[in-house]
Parts: sequence; structure tokens; C-alpha cells
Amino acid sequence: MIFILTSLFTGAFCFFIIFTVLSFGRNENIFNNFWILALTLVGFVRLFPFLNFVLDDSGYTILLPIATLSVYFVLPLVYLNFKIIIRGQVNKSWIIHLIVPIVTSILFLTIAEIPRTYFAIFFICFYLFYMVKSASLVINYLQRVDYNLIENLRKKRIKVYLLVLLLAKLLGLIVLVIQILKFISSKENFDFNTALALGSIGWILVLAYTILNKDIVISKSKFSGLKNGMILFWSSKNLRKIQKSDLALYDKLDVTSLIDKILNLESKYEFIKDNELDKRYISKTLKVPEYQVRLLFAYHNFLSSTEYKNAIKINQSVRLLNNGYLDSLTVDSLSQKVGFKSRITFYNNFRKFIGVSVSDYVKSIN
Repeated sequence: MIFILTSLFTGAFCFFIIFTVLSFGRNENIFNNFWILALTLVGFVRLFPFLNFVLDDSGYTILLPIATLSVYFVLPLVYLNFKIIIRGQVNKSWIIHLIVPIVTSILFLTIAEIPRTYFAIFFICFYLFYMVKSASLVINYLQRVDYNLIENLRKKRIKVYLLVLLLAKLLGLIVLVIQILKFISSKENFDFNTALALGSIGWILVLAYTILNKDIVISKSKFSGLKNGMILFWSSKNLRKIQKSDLALYDKLDVTSLIDKILNLESKYEFIKDNELDKRYISKTLKVPEYQVRLLFAYHNFLSSTEYKNAIKINQSVRLLNNGYLDSLTVDSLSQKVGFKSRITFYNNFRKFIGVSVSDYVKSIN
């Protein structure tokens, strides 16, 4: 009974997260679409032991092959989820990963009887293939040296999630191998309920981390990383837990509107020239209460005060470079124009935020 309840809880947890994603309208991201589909299949399969109680034998017999085959689709969907998180996008070749599950489903449903040994070996190999590909993807990403500060910050935030998901898949593989070995060595049917319940332990870890860190896992921040060479360091989702002392004032904050206003202010040269890149100046210029600016920086900005000031200057330098500033002027002139006191400081900050040298960036846009 405990196995059935564990599977039922995991299935309900999956559908709760799906409901949360859809309720907040975040399913427009392809990342979420893969993840939602994977969770839908995982949730359906985990409800299967419960359906065994409420359906007669004929209904159970119909659903059993469907539940079994859905596992084949979960593995590539989770792998594509890894790719989306790490690379931010997938190309059209993602459809290739669904060919094997589709072909397997057709064979499974049309061939009267498949030798259990062949079926078991194939499934383990299929699982191992995507386990190795996922692990390789994550390890390469974590070992990669990123000079870009924003990417380093992002890596720190998603590293735990990637490792938790890998751990869940490893636990699933161990459970699967044990259950399949029992299945091959005996004449009994595959213990589907036990396999699902034990495999659910890993999924519960993943789902718990998902719900506790939904800004990382479920949705993409509106502003983060780089876009057209520009540093995007604002997040429409809060990056830290709101302190109780700030809750009352935070509820009055229109995050998206204020971020848009500050982004517009940041793009203006006068903001750089005045060299007053502090919260009081922003509050006065935008004519908004200073506490709102303070809360926005505290909970929606990736950077420290010093990093923010330098990032604004680097963004201005990128705008000027994109407009051909160095066609007639020098790097020294550029560094002074955006507010840096020395060329070396400008060079160091440019590489820190953009990830490449000034000369390499200029080459990339020409």
C-alpha cells in the first residue's frame, strides 16, 4: 500500500506543478513545453497503480502498454530539458529524439509477443544512452570556463537543479536494473508498481526543488544574461526570498513597470555622465519613492552596487561600439566617455561582463 501511495503522491505533485506553470502563463517557452510534457507522462504513469484499483481487468490491460511506452518518451524529453536549460534553445533536430519512442511504440503494440529478455536489454540500453548524454552535457557545462559574470551567476543558480535531476535519473536506472533482472530471471510479470514507487523517490527530489526554485526551473527571468552584446541584469521574478519586514512595501511594487523605466534611464548618456548611479538619483529622476528602487535592487538585480555601476558603463560602451565609435576614435576616448578613469579598468570590466576583449567584440560585429 505504501508503494501505491508514494506513486500517487508523485503523480499528484507532477500535476500540481503543471497547473502552477499554466496558471502563471509561462508555457510559452519551449523549455516549459518539454518539461510540461515530461511531467504529464511521469504523472500519468505514477497514477497507474491507483487506476489498477478502480478499473476492471480489461481497462487495466488497455492502459498497461500505454503506461509502459510513455516511459520511452520521458527519457528524451528530460534530455531536451537539459539542453534547454544549459543552451537556452534547441534546434529543429530535437524531433529526432522522438523517433525511437515512436517506432518502439508501434512495434510494441503490433507484435503479439516480444521476448522479455530482448525488451529488457533494449530498454536498459536506451536508458543508459540518455543517461550518458545528459551526464556528459551537464559535466561539460559545469567544467566550462565562463568569463562572463552573468553566465557565472546563472551557472551557480542552476547547478544544483541539474545535479538533482541527474541524481534522480541515476536512482531510476538503479531501480530499473534491479527490477528488470528479477523480471528476466523469473517467470513472473514485471513488478510495475514497485518500480514506479522506488523510482518516484528521485522524482520527488526533483519536484520539491522545482517548487522551491520555480524562478530558475519553471520560468525564465525576463532580464538575464546577454542580448545583442548588452548586459541584462534584471529579473522580473524575485531572486531572493522577500524579508518579512519588506512584505508590506513590496506588495505595492510594480516590478515590470519600474524595471522598464530604469532600463530606459540606463540607456541615456546623461545617466552615465552625471556619474550618480545610485538609488537616490534613480528615485529622483523617475519620480518614484526611494523605497521602491531599494526593493527592486534588493530582490530583482543580479549585481552588487559597484558591479551595477560598471555594468551600466559597459552597456553604454557596447552601444557606442555597435554604432561604429572606433571607426574614428580610440579605445582611450571610449573608456573616458563612458566614465572609466583608466583604460585598464575599462578593459577588465568589459571582459568581465561581456566575456571577450574589446577588439574581439569589435571583430564579431564587423
